[in-house]
Amino acid sequence: MNKLIKQFVLLMLSLLVLITCSGCGVAVQKSKLYKEDFEINTFTDATVTENDNFRLDWDNENKRIILVDKFNGVSWSTTPEQALNPGLDEFGYPKTVHPQVTSPIVIEYIDSETQEISMLTASVASIMNDCVSVERIKGGIKATYYFPDVEIAVPVEYTILNNGVNIAIDSAGIQEKSYMLWRIKVAPFMCSFANNSDNSYLFVPSGSGALIYKKQEGDVPVTYSQEVYGTDSGRYLEYEEDSATENEIRLPVYGAKMGNKALCAIIDDGAESASIEVSAGAANIGSSAVNASFEVRGYQWVKVKKGYQKLFSESISNNKYSVSFYPLYGNAADYVGMADVYREYLKQKYNLESVSEENNLALKIIGGSSVKNSFLGIPYNDFYATTTVNEATEIVTELFESTKEKMSVNLVGFGQGGINVGKIAGGFKLDSNLGNRSDLEKFIEYCEKNGIRSFMDFDAVRFNKTAGGLSTLSDKAVTVNGQVVNCYNYNVWSRTRDFDFENYSLATRSKLFDIATRITKATSKLGITGVGLDTLSNYCYSDYSNAETFIKGSMQKDVSSILSDFKKDKIKIAVNNANDYAAANANQIYDAPLESSGHRLFDEDIPFYEIVFKGYVPMSSPSVNLVANSKETILKAIESGIGLTYTLISDYDTKLLVSSESAFYGSVYSDMKPYIEKSVLENKDYYGKINGTTIKEHIIYENGVRKTVFDNGYEVFVNYTDKIQTISDITVEPFGYKLIAGGEDT
Repeated sequence: MNKLIKQFVLLMLSLLVLITCSGCGVAVQKSKLYKEDFEINTFTDATVTENDNFRLDWDNENKRIILVDKFNGVSWSTTPEQALNPGLDEFGYPKTVHPQVTSPIVIEYIDSETQEISMLTASVASIMNDCVSVERIKGGIKATYYFPDVEIAVPVEYTILNNGVNIAIDSAGIQEKSYMLWRIKVAPFMCSFANNSDNSYLFVPSGSGALIYKKQEGDVPVTYSQEVYGTDSGRYLEYEEDSATENEIRLPVYGAKMGNKALCAIIDDGAESASIEVSAGAANIGSSAVNASFEVRGYQWVKVKKGYQKLFSESISNNKYSVSFYPLYGNAADYVGMADVYREYLKQKYNLESVSEENNLALKIIGGSSVKNSFLGIPYNDFYATTTVNEATEIVTELFESTKEKMSVNLVGFGQGGINVGKIAGGFKLDSNLGNRSDLEKFIEYCEKNGIRSFMDFDAVRFNKTAGGLSTLSDKAVTVNGQVVNCYNYNVWSRTRDFDFENYSLATRSKLFDIATRITKATSKLGITGVGLDTLSNYCYSDYSNAETFIKGSMQKDVSSILSDFKKDKIKIAVNNANDYAAANANQIYDAPLESSGHRLFDEDIPFYEIVFKGYVPMSSPSVNLVANSKETILKAIESGIGLTYTLISDYDTKLLVSSESAFYGSVYSDMKPYIEKSVLENKDYYGKINGTTIKEHIIYENGVRKTVFDNGYEVFVNYTDKIQTISDITVEPFGYKLIAGGEDT
């Protein structure tokens, strides 16, 4: 009886989703009906196509593509060669090969009655049953993998590139009937290495980047999965927030090094709907691998008797999903080589250009905050000015005159309501408690006169229901079940929901363009020449009011278009802990990630993010005065060649203790001034020597020392231990660094 009730409730919820979406006038995409009488087109072993560098072959027996490098004969495939020749076990029998290793795709599907999720490998459910239909396409081959047991079919296109191969899935070609497709793992073991391999690792772009070396964990693999561009903000649930991390995946790229060769994979379509996954160390699998997995159907959490359950959308997303794979060899076969490949991709996609000047000091100055106050015992919301515009001018003037450092300055929380979520984009105006246009003009004039980049931050994504500006349902993003996305503030110290502050909504995705236009008008009215776009640069969220924005879809395209318009209007852009599409369009990156999420699988953190953007977009660290270990943060900034950030306020009051923001703790300027001056002056010569350079090489030594080589010949050795360390006659002090050029100390 309980099972019947549960199925009935889930059926009603599914009907609600369908009715709600239909009522919104959303052009949803239904998948094609599964063809039970499908025809199998075969394709014998042959070369499908070739170019000057590569040949694309088809292995009909194993239903796999093989990319052959015509210059050195090295081949790459969706099924690793060692899986086809597994050898013998200790008893003399052929070793069993795990079906995931020999599968070009793996699917996860949903039982429409129970909503339970199961997995099928193409190897067992499709290839072994001879249910793969193959046909030639322009530049390659298309294989449709049929899964008869669940009546699902997935077409996969393999296309040769000038320097690699692309694997793509168009959701318009997916077929379904009684079961619903949820996710597709693409080429799960193409980026892999044998568990006993030396000089090999997996690269994962968590935060700044991380490496996974060989390991043996028994018959159960250690796994990792994280959404590209962070957890979908439209699924904002308390326990998802607890498991989230600031060090999200900001770059849709991953890879594997296998001895003297490597493979770099770039998710070039559908990255918003992707997760990057790792399976490592299982003896019965024999290989460790990293892959991309794409959601084709969105979901929202709903409350049921025993907790929460996923409620899936009736329709699939209207997207194309693709990953391009690029082989690397010799000295280029490492994570620096992968970063070089990825940077070239960004150059082509976003016109990323090099810069000659970078700033070594970045300030985030906080204007004000909503606080709780009371009158005759009656509580009410009040505003506390932590820094006026005139005080911000004084801070910048004092630091510039004492350091002579050309810094960047972002005025955060200077709009109406301050740093807290209130009116969209702070009402597109300066809060009157913080100053007027004349004050702002003097601030900007001083900055421009002294070569200081200045920005004013606008929250273009979040707003609360009582703040005005956006008020109708059509202004708010909605979830799978048609409800308005409802986000919560959290207490910094306890990571629990803060009931003292109102919930907030996210702007409907189509409204972002109008908000950006209004910000442009505000810059003209306020006389500012640079905008900070913190939330727009790192929030990636779904909106089920439009089929194009299911599962975070089109966020990359939409934000890129918005930032491109700002640049056309000669408005400088500052971003914060930014996703690649925002970072590549920015004039300044604040809070560039310096570490990974710290997952137990990760063996080393690497500055991959910084290697990609160093010399192309000026970057600065997370705020030195707000992190747990400021000394380590400074050293990591030195290692990756990026500037230092400090978050500052002029005035502090104990009322700020109840704020949901962490920016007020340890940020009083009068306290921080001597520390800022000391760090800037101590490192001034170092930053002067590497200004505008790119990173050519990065080496991790076993004794806790790391070396970064810049393209102008300078090398920096950074020692993260409490002991003096020596590398090739270079002595580095504990928790210190040494810069050398041409073999001589500087």
